[in-house]
Amino acid sequence: MRSPADQIRASQQARARRNGAPGIGPVASVPDAELIACLVAHGQPRWAAREAAANPQARLAALRFWADVQDAGAGDRAARQRVDYLRASWAAMRREELIADDPRRTHQIIVDPAELL
Repeated sequence: MRSPADQIRASQQARARRNGAPGIGPVASVPDAELIACLVAHGQPRWAAREAAANPQARLAALRFWADVQDAGAGDRAARQRVDYLRASWAAMRREELIADDPRRTHQIIVDPAELL
């Protein structure tokens, strides 16, 4: 199994070969603040986006999303679809009150445990 850094490197190299360009640069050097700002700008709550600074899996997901945003801006249709899908997902979760900007916010019980029996 490849490490997250190896996966990103392989993805970056594949993108460079596909586009005939040097790629997006070393993604390991993308500042946490930039990743968090990108996620928040597209609809993820700030407290959840901050996980990218401490959790390696969340950082990898944030880097993939950041790369998709860059590629979508350059006209990549598949990347645009992935970005749109996540934006729509975060918007739907907000409408259904599954996520909120305040992590302490309590939500209504979505399913009554008695109904599960």
